[in-house]
Amino acid sequence: MPSMSASVDRLDPPWAVRPIVRRYHRVERTVSWVLALSVVAVALIAIRSLPFYVGVIAALGVLALVRVPLVRRRGDARLETDADPDTVRAEFGSKRPPVLIFQWGLVETDDVTVDDEAVEYDISYLFGLRSVTMRVEPTDRLPDESGSDRSSAVDELELVVTVDGNRWAAYTVRIREREERTVVDVAWTTDHRVDVRQLVQGLVARRYYPEALAALGYETVMRDVSWSL
Repeated sequence: MPSMSASVDRLDPPWAVRPIVRRYHRVERTVSWVLALSVVAVALIAIRSLPFYVGVIAALGVLALVRVPLVRRRGDARLETDADPDTVRAEFGSKRPPVLIFQWGLVETDDVTVDDEAVEYDISYLFGLRSVTMRVEPTDRLPDESGSDRSSAVDELELVVTVDGNRWAAYTVRIREREERTVVDVAWTTDHRVDVRQLVQGLVARRYYPEALAALGYETVMRDVSWSL
């Protein structure tokens, strides 16, 4: 298992990332509020324009549609960087794994707990009224020496993410060297269903994710997200 207490100079401190993450969170909050106000407006219109009981049922249906978890998310991404494979492996197994940049990007040092097995972030939202504890535990996998030269060797790392003790997602990271660059293939799945609000958050993140990773030195070659019931 990689040591979570090891620091990675390229990502510590992540000053170049902070403005991008702040911009993402501002847009995400704005879109979330617009969605919430739109839902309330539709619910009120339904109550006022339809017979009372029918309008109430329609309004409750609209609210439930936004709040009820509907789908699971999975995806794949390919990243490339000029950093060597050992540095990349250390970064993905550190207290600031690049794939979780929007989670740790605004967390202050005092809100991070690190031990040899995992890192925990105390993340607050709704203007500090609510908070969750996210735990990220990396697990090494045996290297796949599928060829005789260095370019064909593949290292694997799995990141298991829990939120308040409940499994949230898992990321499988495959690292290999190719043509003097390091290629990182990431596959992830969520272990919970998300509602419409979280779907919208995902769409906003999709806009800023490549830019944030670029600030860390990773080029997003491909990123594909799919949804399933």
